[in-house]
Amino acid sequence: MPVLDIRIAGPRRNGPTTSVARGRTALRAAAAFFALGFCVGTFTHLRDTLELGLFGYRSVPQVVNIFWTCLLAVDPLTAALLFIAPTAGLIAGSAVMVADIGINLWIILREYALSGRLDILYFAFQLPFGVAILLYTTTMLHRRRLQTRQVHPSS
Repeated sequence: MPVLDIRIAGPRRNGPTTSVARGRTALRAAAAFFALGFCVGTFTHLRDTLELGLFGYRSVPQVVNIFWTCLLAVDPLTAALLFIAPTAGLIAGSAVMVADIGINLWIILREYALSGRLDILYFAFQLPFGVAILLYTTTMLHRRRLQTRQVHPSS
């Protein structure tokens, strides 16, 4: 007859459960921070749309106006995704930031080439935010990949 071994144990203090919980807490905190940044972006695009109109930047190519106007919807959706599915939100947020920073940098350099004026104040705030979300997302995904390899070494 098999022996039934029942053990009652308290919560593990330094085991995988605790590190997983800490990881989830860190992920949620980072997601909330980045969601706040996307809310700031939403406000910025809303303010510009209300002040300048739907495609209000007359000095930039129309495709840039369309992109910036689309961010009026994309930024709050990304912020919501960060709360609903933080990992997916971080990946989507990284993609949005790469596109947004790339286009903004192009317009800044284009403006400088055309007028000699270099206006980087807004970009000076956006760039560190974009770098932070990219670094955090890359690090988080790399850690998860390593953890998956440790659990499933044949993968």
